[in-house]
Amino acid sequence: MYKSHLQVCYIDSQVCFQNILIIVFVVCRLIEVARKVFDEIPDRALVSCNSMIASGNWCACKDGPDVTLQKTLDNDCGAGAECNLIHQNGPCFQPNRVKAHCSYAVNGFFQKKG
Repeated sequence: MYKSHLQVCYIDSQVCFQNILIIVFVVCRLIEVARKVFDEIPDRALVSCNSMIASGNWCACKDGPDVTLQKTLDNDCGAGAECNLIHQNGPCFQPNRVKAHCSYAVNGFFQKKG
């Protein structure tokens, strides 16, 4: 995990610093603070998304048919979850699987609506 953070540092030191802050806050179990840093990163990278997922304070969709997962994804994106990052070419688009996108949307909805 840390190797990928080091690679990002060469690309953009501001994003690197923010990703490191996320890791520090997650390790210290300051999840709300980590989430605020994540939300303020203007150009989130896959590393940013993975850092938040690693926090363990993340909602995920259960296994099920893709049709069911897609309905949940569409519902949560339409109900206020921030889903722009999982659009094609977005930093959290990969892995390009319905379950992964569903989990991102469900978590975004939960974080926003509680």
